[in-house]
Amino acid sequence: MRRKVVSILLAMTVMAGLCACGGGTEKGVGDSGSGTDGNETSTEDAYAQVTYAYPTFNNVPTEETLDTVEEEINKITREKIHTEVTLKPIGIADYSSSVSLSLQAGEKIDVFVSLGDFNNCVATGMAADLTSLMDNCAAETKELVGEQWRAACTKDGAIYGIPTYKPIALVPMLIYRADIAREIGLDMSKVNTYEDITAVLAAVKEAYPDMIPLAPAGTSGTLGLNRSYGDIDFLSDDFNSPVGVLLDGEMTVVDLYSTDIFAERCKMARDWHNSGLIMKDAATTTSMASELMSSGNYFCYMASYGYPEEDTAASLAAQSGGYEIGAKMVDSAYLSTAEVNGVSWMIASNSNVTEAALKFLNLTYADEEVVNLLICNAL
Repeated sequence: MRRKVVSILLAMTVMAGLCACGGGTEKGVGDSGSGTDGNETSTEDAYAQVTYAYPTFNNVPTEETLDTVEEEINKITREKIHTEVTLKPIGIADYSSSVSLSLQAGEKIDVFVSLGDFNNCVATGMAADLTSLMDNCAAETKELVGEQWRAACTKDGAIYGIPTYKPIALVPMLIYRADIAREIGLDMSKVNTYEDITAVLAAVKEAYPDMIPLAPAGTSGTLGLNRSYGDIDFLSDDFNSPVGVLLDGEMTVVDLYSTDIFAERCKMARDWHNSGLIMKDAATTTSMASELMSSGNYFCYMASYGYPEEDTAASLAAQSGGYEIGAKMVDSAYLSTAEVNGVSWMIASNSNVTEAALKFLNLTYADEEVVNLLICNAL
């Protein structure tokens, strides 16, 4: 169940992964075989070939940069796990659909991240069952992540993913143009609830009539209000269309759409729309909030993050198009199963180098050099 927490978990954000395997053999690791996906091997000296698909929130690296980073990583992986890695960065807006379509088409992706869709990845058979490999192949990762977090990435007792090793508890925040707030004299320290946001949006609209005060949080058109219902457990349902929820610590499942808090949030969104405070075609936009903000035509958006305000603002600065960004908490931190498994690394069920993929993913948790190379390449 979702529960309020007093403080946010603090840990180093890593381009996390899965685990190391020992003792077994597979195609591409010493066995002779043939194929067309780059994993064929004819001698025991051949390296297993692993494709690592990861989302990038900023510009996709150039081929030259990618090649340089790949080679530095492969210097490590060739020696440690007899594997070579191909990095496959994909823009965040297209990541989920691109990975899904690639796997359906049989294209080579061995490692990918659930990116908020753990249940669907498991239900559609995209993710491999890792249960039998964990003890022998993920010792370091298993110990680092811990039993409770691993449990959040299971289905019917089987392990299908490993959560990223980063702050997990999330805090609803208003991400805004700090330069504009300062220019028009907004005291953002007084913005502590969702109800306080209305006055901020109205002030921006008055000062900048041609600017849209609030951008949608994502391509689904959500304004970020779907995380503003108080103490709620979505019971693994989609945040945008939950079937049943638990509210305020109660153990009786209720229909969210029949609750008073949902009616209040609908009224808030409607009032904002009628007052011209939000993007009018938010429901049909195909742009991410960061992209809209970088255009200079929007003041803020609402989303949940796992870092303190200053760190969140700093991490989003590279996506701002050069504008000064601020972050303000508007609710308490929360933690649920969905926050743990929402961004979890998985091995593709159709990978023919499963063990090699797990070996590499273990390094993304356990090897400092590999972690730093991946992070630098993703910035």
